[in-house]
Amino acid sequence: MYRSKSRHLYIYQKERKLKWGNNMKYIAEKYPIITDRIVTNPHEGLIIGNGDFAANVTFLSHEIILYLGKNDIWDSRIDNNAKNQTLTQDDLIRYERDYGFEWPENCDNILTRFANWEGKPEGVDVVFGSLAEEKERCGKLVLWFGGFGLRRAGRIRIRHCGFSNTKIYAKLNIKNGLLESTVDLGRSKLHFSAFIHKELNTLAMKMSLEGDTTAIQIFVEKEPDYADPTMPLPKVELLTDHSGTITQLIPGKFDTPDFSWSIASSFPETVDKNSNDKIPVLDMAYALAQSLRLNDGNEITLFTGISTDRENYPDTRERAIRIMGENTIERYNRLLAESEKLWEKYWESSSIEIEDKELESVWYRNLYGFACHMKRGAQAPSLCANVPIDDNCDFHSRYTWNHNVQKWFAAALPVNRLEWYDVFADLIRQHMPTFEYFSEMIFGIKGGVYCDLSSIPYAPPHRAIVNNKWGRALCHTGWLSLMLWQHWEFTHDTEWLRKNAYDYIKKAAVFYSEYLKKYQKEDGDIYPSMRLEEPGWCKGFVGNRNNVTDIVMFRKAFECAISASEVLGVDEEEREDWAQALKKVPEIEYGWTEDNQGWYAFCKDWDKFDSVIRGKRLSEFADMEWRLEYARTNRWGCGGWLVYPGEYLDGDEDGGLAEVVRDMLRRTNILRPKGTATPAPLHAISAMMPFVRLGLKEKFDEIRTALLNHRFDNGLYCSVSYAEGQLLVWVSNNWRMVENQFQGIMCITEMLLQSQGNIIRLFPYWPENKAAKFERLRARGGFFVSAEKDKDGLIALKIESTAGGKCRIRWTEKKEPVITENGAVVPFEIKDNMLVFNTEAGRIYDFKF
Repeated sequence: MYRSKSRHLYIYQKERKLKWGNNMKYIAEKYPIITDRIVTNPHEGLIIGNGDFAANVTFLSHEIILYLGKNDIWDSRIDNNAKNQTLTQDDLIRYERDYGFEWPENCDNILTRFANWEGKPEGVDVVFGSLAEEKERCGKLVLWFGGFGLRRAGRIRIRHCGFSNTKIYAKLNIKNGLLESTVDLGRSKLHFSAFIHKELNTLAMKMSLEGDTTAIQIFVEKEPDYADPTMPLPKVELLTDHSGTITQLIPGKFDTPDFSWSIASSFPETVDKNSNDKIPVLDMAYALAQSLRLNDGNEITLFTGISTDRENYPDTRERAIRIMGENTIERYNRLLAESEKLWEKYWESSSIEIEDKELESVWYRNLYGFACHMKRGAQAPSLCANVPIDDNCDFHSRYTWNHNVQKWFAAALPVNRLEWYDVFADLIRQHMPTFEYFSEMIFGIKGGVYCDLSSIPYAPPHRAIVNNKWGRALCHTGWLSLMLWQHWEFTHDTEWLRKNAYDYIKKAAVFYSEYLKKYQKEDGDIYPSMRLEEPGWCKGFVGNRNNVTDIVMFRKAFECAISASEVLGVDEEEREDWAQALKKVPEIEYGWTEDNQGWYAFCKDWDKFDSVIRGKRLSEFADMEWRLEYARTNRWGCGGWLVYPGEYLDGDEDGGLAEVVRDMLRRTNILRPKGTATPAPLHAISAMMPFVRLGLKEKFDEIRTALLNHRFDNGLYCSVSYAEGQLLVWVSNNWRMVENQFQGIMCITEMLLQSQGNIIRLFPYWPENKAAKFERLRARGGFFVSAEKDKDGLIALKIESTAGGKCRIRWTEKKEPVITENGAVVPFEIKDNMLVFNTEAGRIYDFKF
């Protein structure tokens, strides 16, 4: 039904003459990352990168260091036999039933051994151990071990004449990825700038001197691998008297082929273009080196290219040389101009402008960080991103599917960075053979896929990592289905669904359907399974049944498969099987205690399971109050996990389970969670988003504080809380948690726009008294949304339909709009606070008030 407009409001709108795209793409320039002192800790290093190739830049008193990394430089050699390492699901159930097997420790007791459980069958041991210890052991069941991972690509050092009191200023412009710095040497100033081309894997650097003559040395090097003493030394070769290459080989082993990468660098031929004095480059044991003197006004450049065998070029070294290219000031300026245009296109994808400038800076800086580590066509980033600072990582340097991998891609759709989802699809496609292998080997289910906890690329399936404890979280498989399906929800891109998503979605549903047929008994339980990384294997599998994570993801996997098959018009018979299987998925139990505290059953018998935490069984100390706190704050599928990422609830429902979860989270202190909560406030994927979707606006200040606390004082993201100049929690592998940057992107985006359940919500969590504006954020149903509000409410709205169909908007405004498309009035209906109108693909709908 068409609603007539107010003439007064029409005149108000006409006078404002609101325009979209008014330099919002340049807002990123307002938020450089700046340091005015020495930076020695690489966790604080300034990052430049293009999503595949990146550099972590630190500033010592006497040298500038660029740690180089690339997403596909993996050591994937695993001395592992997946079958011999695997405890099948049938054996797990049999050992518990016949021998009373249990392993109740949670992740706080990762090093605990249960090598001899009571009633252990003869000839079978359950052990922790390294791969070397477990080599070729048949009849042994390895439950946990560490993995291999990303290797350093190399580094560049620029040594100068600085001392401990040397003053340094560095500015990283996130608008174009250009790092500029000045080293104050007293009587002279050394100016240094660097960027990595947004498309080419070319690192370009420029140096100039202002003042008295000074000496510098330049080293391009790949140090010997200290994690593996058997690794061959890097091969250093001169090309000309001012250029050379370094090639590192990882010899093939354990069914993986030889792998190598090459770095090519072109040094300055002379410091003065008017001089014929050439400055030679020396080939050292594992470095290319050059010593030179700069005079006042001298300007020099250095270019470095990198290439690997995994880029499918016949000669890696030759390709690195081509990427390196010629060394001229003109080329530096040309590449910078090209790269700036590509960065400009990146920032045009979407933008926000909000009154809270500190939160605005978090959104832009975190988007910059993701752009440095993720790129269409490149290997997906691991937990270390693409800049490892060591040859091995003391924590996981691989893909961990309990929430870490998902965080890299969770924000891609709403902020309109679809290229990240191509990376996600490629990653899943890369691991499909292993997922299929696991389905049959662990469960005896053919035609399905099963996603174990951890994996590394380029290793054959029979060498894959199997985790018989936390890797037995059944929900992992369906979680990936949900994320793949969400691409269609946001874009309605049927071809992408067919090409990149449906194969996995179908096989995940097949796995779950066959799993229920094989293992579900008359009680209807989904078991045995972990709730992500808890609670361990408990006696009688009490605590391992009907995990909320499994209930949610079994349901989502079936729903996604049914919907996807309908969209594509395929697999009608399988669709019926999935519909029947969906009916077998249990409901989530919930209720209220006698003192009116909300609870939901994060697993069957959630108030009785007897896990072990910090060396003590729950039965020794856990009363109901403790268990309620655990249910509210534990990151492993508790708290608001079923709101996000589970999307079992939209979040704005009234009563029922939604009100229970709302009550639970109201009682949670985001900044100081108690008990078994995550060690870093932003680390759990469900740490912030459920509060936003549930509309708990009393938690806004806590969320804002948590996001702002996760910054170093130069504005760079910090993975753990950094407040008042001191880390509240520190981990030696801080850099590996860069994926937590997604929280700043996702939370702030959904404060401004949400669309779960295919309903658009405008500024649902933004303070009413603060202005905000955004452009080209994506909403489900196939819509681009741009909107603006002031302290009085919504003042501008534009919706572009990419797929056609009905557009539904949660309408809480007092005023009614006039909707036009190319000047023609569009009818709409408002009923029960829902505005609905029909759209056509490619049309833009303007709202006037």
